[in-house]
Amino acid sequence: MISNTQKSARSSYRLNSAEKVLVILEAFLPDNRPRGTLELCNELDMKPATVSRILSILKEHRFIEQNADRKYQLGDVTAAMGQAISESRTARLLAIAKPHLMRLNGILNENVQLELFSENNVKITLVIPGTKVLRVHLTARPETWVGVNATAGAKAILAFLSPERLEGVVKAHPELRGFQPNTTTDWNELKRQLVQIRKAGVAYDFNEYLEDVCAVGTPIFDYADEVIGAVAVSVPFLREALISEQKTLKRLKETGANITANLRDLSNG
Repeated sequence: MISNTQKSARSSYRLNSAEKVLVILEAFLPDNRPRGTLELCNELDMKPATVSRILSILKEHRFIEQNADRKYQLGDVTAAMGQAISESRTARLLAIAKPHLMRLNGILNENVQLELFSENNVKITLVIPGTKVLRVHLTARPETWVGVNATAGAKAILAFLSPERLEGVVKAHPELRGFQPNTTTDWNELKRQLVQIRKAGVAYDFNEYLEDVCAVGTPIFDYADEVIGAVAVSVPFLREALISEQKTLKRLKETGANITANLRDLSNG
């Protein structure tokens, strides 16, 4: 199937050299499927000599590479650029989110954490510890991946993914790990839970990921209204009731909404 970008490239004779390079790179999106020279020529309506010349230059600079079948794919330089963009976005998000997380932490005096969605996985990106004597000591440190089926933040994220993106997560995690005896390990059951989470706007973890730890999470969205992460509050099992209190839920949802609003303001600005 030919993308809109590729369709626009049908008038490739109007493109300058730099634009032709960009069109060829875009041809590998979104799945980086291996492409042969003639296939690219036909899709982009470019002359074989032009495509071959550009591919050669891109390969020399490691923007693309050839596989065992001599077909082309995006190379390690483009991967590094993508990682740099991802890290830049994460740093910007942290700068926006941290003041809101600290404010919530100051109100509840409980652990507050930020979980982010990336490449069909969820990781804890920031943790602000609570100040109470009896508090949660997370064994999952910042920048570590967590169970997509177990943490409150992860479930809040999954509940608001588009059907296509959720299926990507399912394919990436065909077997769900049982972290605790009551962790949901069946995708059909988890999907039923996600429907209820979407209605409520919050997700719970009642001793499902870490032993004797409970949590509640709510999603945050980017400028395109796509879920990108979640804010979660975690407490010791002995204070389980706190995560269902209206005060907690109100403050938690306000925090998620304020972070989302700030991200959209930044984009509009």
